[in-house]
Amino acid sequence: MNSRLQAEVRRRQNLTVQFYHSAIGNKLKKRRTELRMTQQTLAKGIISNTFVSKLENNVIHANKECLMMLMERLDLPLDTVNLPENLLNMLHRSVDCYYWMDRQGYRDVIDQTRSDDFSVLVQIIRLGYACLIRNTEEAIPLFNDLCRYFPSMDDQAFSVFMVYGAEAHLLTGDYPMVRECLNSAEQIVGTDRRLVAMIHHHYCLLYGFTEEWGSAFREGAEARRNFEETGNLRRLMKMNVDRFQFRLADQTDWTIPYSPDQLSLLDAYDVDRYHFLRAVLESEHEDLFDKIEYNSQWYPVCLFLRCWKAQSEGNQGRFTELMTQWERLESSAEWLIDYRHLLELSAKGDLTGLKDYLVDVVLPLAIQKNNLFLMKRVTDEIFRILTKKKRYKDACIYAEKLVKETERIKRKWN
Repeated sequence: MNSRLQAEVRRRQNLTVQFYHSAIGNKLKKRRTELRMTQQTLAKGIISNTFVSKLENNVIHANKECLMMLMERLDLPLDTVNLPENLLNMLHRSVDCYYWMDRQGYRDVIDQTRSDDFSVLVQIIRLGYACLIRNTEEAIPLFNDLCRYFPSMDDQAFSVFMVYGAEAHLLTGDYPMVRECLNSAEQIVGTDRRLVAMIHHHYCLLYGFTEEWGSAFREGAEARRNFEETGNLRRLMKMNVDRFQFRLADQTDWTIPYSPDQLSLLDAYDVDRYHFLRAVLESEHEDLFDKIEYNSQWYPVCLFLRCWKAQSEGNQGRFTELMTQWERLESSAEWLIDYRHLLELSAKGDLTGLKDYLVDVVLPLAIQKNNLFLMKRVTDEIFRILTKKKRYKDACIYAEKLVKETERIKRKWN
């Protein structure tokens, strides 16, 4: 890099650091107030009283040396206030860990920011970690809170925030918000290849969940190209499982089992998702369900499908054996869908009760989550029950409702 480019990079880095110095002014004021120290006392021999006032009100920014002297006078240890240089480095590391799906590395970054009570950059870092471990209960409140602080983010931080926010809303099925986050990130993401790749990856998921297969395949190809060039095997493996779920892979892709070394690249959630999808896609491989532990998020639906299959085949002994396994699960109140109740209704031949539960509980949940796959499967079952009871008009009403809801979801996020 020539000297002019190096000077320009340093200039932009300094501007970014100065941008975040303003956050320290609030901490200095808080600490000075706690010590009942006047601005004059704090400023004496270091800067002017007016400078302290402007610094605390974020009107101007102090350089690092000045801040260090003020912090020393306030008896404010350096490790209690993360200077912008440190926080920006941690944000960069968080993006790296997020890109490579390095959970332990990200955990180390989180631990290093634990002493910071509040900082926009630290909150963005915590949002990324919540997404990486699929903790939506923490991710969504963090995202909503951070939306109040757009002016406190530089372009890089805003781009990172939007990419993390897109994944947070992918996890909850809020596809219009996913689209907004990705559109915003695209506008200012710059040349950070990690973020560009993740934008393509999230677009692929967005299009996959909304069944826009051509766009999903196109965006997935762009993300895959980046991951292959950087040797990001974890992301590539995760994309393979995503492709199985969206049926974007060739038949031969998922009929060849992955080795233990390949599966070790995935977290427990995606390993179970892989076994679940293979078991569903390959009717002769139901034994793959046995690989899913009972404490997995996928276990209830796997057990439900096995029970349902045994019942539909008239294998009462197998059905009874499988039903006893529900006792190992926690209370059904922990699950949004009471799978056991569905099975009991089906076992009793209570088609009306089964239809009512699907209509009153499962279908609204699928609509709320914008889950087109679940909406279609539930509607098909409701249609089957209603036609069996010769309620053809009602069956057609639910079929029409499915078409309208599908159009609504696609129109809304577009």
